[in-house]
Amino acid sequence: MNLEWFSQNEWAICLIGSAACFTFGFSASHWIGRRRFCRRNEHGIEIFRSYGHQWRARSTEQIVGVLAMLAFMLGLVCLLAAGGDVAGKS
Repeated sequence: MNLEWFSQNEWAICLIGSAACFTFGFSASHWIGRRRFCRRNEHGIEIFRSYGHQWRARSTEQIVGVLAMLAFMLGLVCLLAAGGDVAGKS
């Protein structure tokens, strides 16, 4: 396995990883917001079919929200790591 290629291009891999994490984080946050918006009636109250549906929906949204925040933070760390690596090579 040629690890020399990885050490030369690790900043590019970090940039691609950070872009993927940012994309997942923002799209998951948008998905959660859209789901919450579409559940609201004309008075702004969220409507659920049953208590079980409410519990599952909110639990799922909380888990996805935490994963989105972690992905966003990981993307930020990868972006900073790639930026520091590029600055060090100059």
